[in-house]
Amino acid sequence: MNNTMSKKDLEKEINQGLQNAKIDLDSQQLLDGIDSLPNYIEDKGEYTYMPFVIRTDHEISFPDSYIAIYGRRIENGLSTKNYLFLVASDSPKKTLGKFLLAYRELVKRKLIKDNQWVCPYKGLKLMIHEKDIEHSKMVRDL
Repeated sequence: MNNTMSKKDLEKEINQGLQNAKIDLDSQQLLDGIDSLPNYIEDKGEYTYMPFVIRTDHEISFPDSYIAIYGRRIENGLSTKNYLFLVASDSPKKTLGKFLLAYRELVKRKLIKDNQWVCPYKGLKLMIHEKDIEHSKMVRDL
């Protein structure tokens, strides 16, 4: 990664790298992959981030959407505003597939090393399509 690259350019580059990724993993591949994710990622020893999935927009006018995130551990749980990266989709299976692939891409790019976040930016939105944002007020607000 170029050290002068902006957050937006980095997101674009990572998303281009994930553009042709196969997110339709079979259930066993998906479970094995999710089980292999670290229970936490640390950021310079200051904060701990943990993975979780949120189901949002339980309204008649919106379909449910799902967000997977490495959110910062806070006193009362996990933060949805302070996170390392997130993905979103309209199905839980697609969301978990995207999350797994995004994590692997970040490791491949050496932005996560030995459960440490070494990327200069936080709050990366990865593998999110316009319809994911359109269908989720929460994604729009993050």
